Amino acid sequence: MKGSEEVKELIAYYKHLFSHVWNALLLLTGGLVGLMLKPESPQAKAFITAGIPLWFALLVYALSLHIRARRLIRRLKDG
Repeated sequence: MKGSEEVKELIAYYKHLFSHVWNALLLLTGGLVGLMLKPESPQAKAFITAGIPLWFALLVYALSLHIRARRLIRRLKDG
């Protein structure tokens, strides 16, 4: 098992990375909603088409980071 300090640093890293991914998700959500309200140009439709899979990929990545951090916290508490 890794040392306690290494686990704490890894938890801090995951929290920091999660924060950035979550902010990107919020910005992407706002942009997609704005484009979906007026999808008149082909460029807007292309951004929507590319943005939706990116949104889901970022959501999955954010959730995986959250799960990793929770597992490390649980491991730190248990032993």
